[in-house]
Amino acid sequence: MMKYATCTCSFNLSSYFLESRQMMKDVPMLSTGPQTASIEGFNSVLNHFAPKMYGFSYCGILHRSAVPQVVTRHMNFTSETDLW
Repeated sequence: MMKYATCTCSFNLSSYFLESRQMMKDVPMLSTGPQTASIEGFNSVLNHFAPKMYGFSYCGILHRSAVPQVVTRHMNFTSETDLW
């Protein structure tokens, strides 16, 4: 079995954070299912073009939501990764 140097500053700092109470509570709550980063990214782009603080008509929100779809598809084609 290999012994690790336990007196280094980086080891002490990393073990302090990894063994903290908050980290011990957060690790079991990590998502094991599909991640939602792509949906959150699309919602971020949608909120950029149609902020929630303003009220838009149906036609206005329809046209403002078409722009993020084009932007997201463009980002998908240029990055060559499928976010959906």
